Amino acid sequence: VSRRVGIGLLIAIVCLLVLGGVSVAARISRALPPEELARLGGKGEAAIGAFSAQLYNGSPDWTVREVTVRIVYGEQTDPNDREYHESDVKDYRIDGLWIMPLQTRSIQVDILSPSGLPFDSWRIVAARGFKNYW
Repeated sequence: VSRRVGIGLLIAIVCLLVLGGVSVAARISRALPPEELARLGGKGEAAIGAFSAQLYNGSPDWTVREVTVRIVYGEQTDPNDREYHESDVKDYRIDGLWIMPLQTRSIQVDILSPSGLPFDSWRIVAARGFKNYW
């Protein structure tokens, strides 16, 4: 192998390593900005011991890798009513996701429902992911 070919191969390898490093660095998860978090949504429900949902990533630029879902148990009624009970709120972090921009994905997480309190509502309170640059 000539010296010129060897130098060319070395430069090509270095360029590939740099491009690979940039690609990996661009995919490190970080908190989604509030305007991107607001674009996440979907339909979900709780059953005994589990919460499942269809999550929609409405962001055109971000891939979602993790969400934190807040689940509220108990209904707020009049404190003077015999059926009144306080709400119980629990947050569940769901990681290992890969929801591309403008895509939907099914999720499920095991939950601990408080005894005697019915499922009331849920919402996404946080998400992590990476911005797509290409």
